[in-house]
Amino acid sequence: MHLLYDSRINRGLRSALRPVARFVPEGWQFPVTGMITVEVGEGKRIRLACNPTSYLAKVLFWQGVTGFEYNLVRIFRELVREARLFLDVGANIGYYSVLAAAFNPRIEIISFEPLPAAFVYLKRNLVLNGCNYATPLRVALSDTAGTARFFASKNPKFLDVPDHLTSTGALDEAQAARTAIVESFEVPTETLDHFMGTRGGAKVDLIKLDTEASEHLVLAGGRQVLSTHRPIILCEVLPGKIEEALDALFKQHEYRMYCAEPDGLVPVERLGHGHAAANDHVMVPADAVPLIERFERP
Repeated sequence: MHLLYDSRINRGLRSALRPVARFVPEGWQFPVTGMITVEVGEGKRIRLACNPTSYLAKVLFWQGVTGFEYNLVRIFRELVREARLFLDVGANIGYYSVLAAAFNPRIEIISFEPLPAAFVYLKRNLVLNGCNYATPLRVALSDTAGTARFFASKNPKFLDVPDHLTSTGALDEAQAARTAIVESFEVPTETLDHFMGTRGGAKVDLIKLDTEASEHLVLAGGRQVLSTHRPIILCEVLPGKIEEALDALFKQHEYRMYCAEPDGLVPVERLGHGHAAANDHVMVPADAVPLIERFERP
């Protein structure tokens, strides 16, 4: 591995550049490894263990909390304060899970991440942030219970790094194939409806859903949860993938759909990327719309 990614050298360079990190040109922003600390607002900080294959960690170090999905994060920070049970579906290394704990230490957190490498770091980051009460599960939520083939890209620059923290790992092979190297393996699957049925009547009220073009499968396996629990869902919607399937599912269950823009939430009648370039959306049960009106764009 390049000396730049030796944890001690990497940490030393990062420490020296930290005061001017936001001014470093993007082309000079090297991947980070080891542990980073991120200020997430209101004087709160989180810690994330990572390695140089993590795009998320790189962006958070160099650009701060505003650099990664901030249109959604700033709304999430408010919604999670009142939530009782939060499901982080597609947790990767646990960013949203530890954010949830930072802004609501009383919340119950269940984090789903089927990628073995990311799951290692998810567990590590929950411990680093004192989230020992959170439940990490190496399971892919889908429309059926059993097993499925999971596809994960590998960064060819870091083939000697054992744990690749890809952000494109998915049940969708085409979505995962962002590099010339893709590995596949079997992962356990579960449906949201069955899983929640085992929770003794617990009700989920907030979900972050980011499964790289299999979100429609997660929701198809959670129709009862959508109908009876009525959670607010923060959902990535990738362009040209499954917009129509998601659109139909949310409309069938009487959800209102919003695109997260820099100046607030924008109501959309249908999912698609003609109205905006943003992938991040907030889906709200019709009867819960008053809860998010304060976030709508003026």
